[in-house]
Amino acid sequence: MGIRSVRQRLRQMAKSLGLLIPPFRKSLEELHAYRQVFKFVPPGHFYSPIPSLDEVKREARRLFGPPARTIAGIDLNEAAQLALLDDIKRYYRDLSFPDKKSPGFRYFYQNLTYSFSDAIFLYGMIRHARNPAVGAARA
Repeated sequence: MGIRSVRQRLRQMAKSLGLLIPPFRKSLEELHAYRQVFKFVPPGHFYSPIPSLDEVKREARRLFGPPARTIAGIDLNEAAQLALLDDIKRYYRDLSFPDKKSPGFRYFYQNLTYSFSDAIFLYGMIRHARNPAVGAARA
């Protein structure tokens, strides 16, 4: 039995064992369904949501490796971003929104569309821009 056949047999066994695990089985079923729906184009095609396995393997280091610290042609100005974050964090203590829907409040954090971080950062950015309407609304 050659290495190739051993490897193939191990893959078959892993897949068989994986099918016993409900989340894994569900993932394989979803992948199979996608392949049936999108079989009008091959994986990796512009219109296919399924990537080309060859491309994924070729780009594995870039896709799954550590993220780059820089982006070619873009100045992220990391120091200024961190300074801005440091500046707007002081407004966090002024927030008094409830977690859940409550009388007297139009906003609450635990909603499906605009949750914690969205509201906290927007509030901080508006205060940072010194919008007097935000301070007046709190009075």
